[in-house]
Amino acid sequence: MKKTRSSMSDDERAVWRARIGRAATEKVAKSGQLNFRIEEGTIRELQHVAYAQGVPVGALVRGWVVERLLQEKLGKEELSGRSLTLLNEIYQKLHDLFGPDSDE
Repeated sequence: MKKTRSSMSDDERAVWRARIGRAATEKVAKSGQLNFRIEEGTIRELQHVAYAQGVPVGALVRGWVVERLLQEKLGKEELSGRSLTLLNEIYQKLHDLFGPDSDE
């Protein structure tokens, strides 16, 4: 039977937390953080759009940035949302297969 966190001993819980902490650190280490200033009115608009789409503001903005970078990389001025999503998935899979050196 699998133990739940509440049925773990203090030592088992400490090991579990350390393992989760290492996994979180590895994930964070693979990404970066970018901070920038933006007007309050624009923030409210972003929050409204994010709420309407049922996603966090950060996820919305991150998705828009990735889409725009993909457009730039492909040299296209306009792509439909569905084709852009598919192209982004293909790009990510190729990136995973061949690594960051293939971007250059």
